[in-house]
Amino acid sequence: MLHKDALTIANPCGVDFGSMTRREATRRFCGACKKHVHDLTLMTEAEARETLAGAGTEGLCVRYIADERGRLVFVPEVPAARLTAKKRASLAAAAVAAAMAATSGCASAPELLMGAMPATNLPPQPPTKTWQLVRGEVRVAVNDVPGTFEAPGAADPAGARAVDGRYASGRCDGDGVACNEVKLLLSNAKSADDFVGLLQAAGFAVVQQWQCTHPDANAPAI
Repeated sequence: MLHKDALTIANPCGVDFGSMTRREATRRFCGACKKHVHDLTLMTEAEARETLAGAGTEGLCVRYIADERGRLVFVPEVPAARLTAKKRASLAAAAVAAAMAATSGCASAPELLMGAMPATNLPPQPPTKTWQLVRGEVRVAVNDVPGTFEAPGAADPAGARAVDGRYASGRCDGDGVACNEVKLLLSNAKSADDFVGLLQAAGFAVVQQWQCTHPDANAPAI
């Protein structure tokens, strides 16, 4: 999960973001400094990293919200085709509300900051990993992906679980008893790797594993 310490804004900007001219779903044009301001809160983490790692990031103006632990708030990692401007706004509002709800006791409220940055050198995005495991006629697909997740649906009967800025999800193809067992194992897992270990202990064998650095890249088998 991207932390605010990775972004340096020496002179925060006080211009009203709402008064700026919208150019795209994730950026607005500031008439005061004649620059585009990129709203990281309206991006997925992968999109934000791509923006920050692009050429000419020195002087790039960004706006972000960080939670009480300093972790930047992003919209969930969902297919780009589904992220309309309206959808981004609603998902961002939900993410900010969740960050505020997670603030406890005397901890500080989520921090909003906007301004220009020096050139950045972000660490590479953690890879996405996928496993295929089988036990008899039962097949389980396990995914380990950076970011947050939406509630699992019918296509994801085993469920999903968030752990330290990543989420593990499991899809089970098999009878109801076996899939309930898989769902229970996922609920007890501390990470996707731990989930795979629990499945192996329950008699599942890994038949394939994939890893890719970028979600849209072709994943090489490992």
